[in-house]
Amino acid sequence: MRFHAVGARKGPLASAILAESANGSPIVLRESRSRTIAAGEPLFRAAQRSGEVRDEVSLGQILDGLVALAGIDSDPDFPGALIRILLDGLHSNAATS
Repeated sequence: MRFHAVGARKGPLASAILAESANGSPIVLRESRSRTIAAGEPLFRAAQRSGEVRDEVSLGQILDGLVALAGIDSDPDFPGALIRILLDGLHSNAATS
């Protein structure tokens, strides 16, 4: 939720950068993404090993989901609600089909 909150404050800048990435991700986004994943991966894997987070999802997929949901232009609370649903669905005890 903090990641989303920071992104929401930087919304116009983030939207401009993401719009530019329609034909391929700019180098700044690829490098930032790589650093974010590298920094978070040990904690994320530990959460998977402990059973707190589903095994079938990657940190990159979660970040992609957060970015996609944050890009929904609607009621300001709408993306936040969807992000809470996304994060709740990461728990390993969540119902699966």
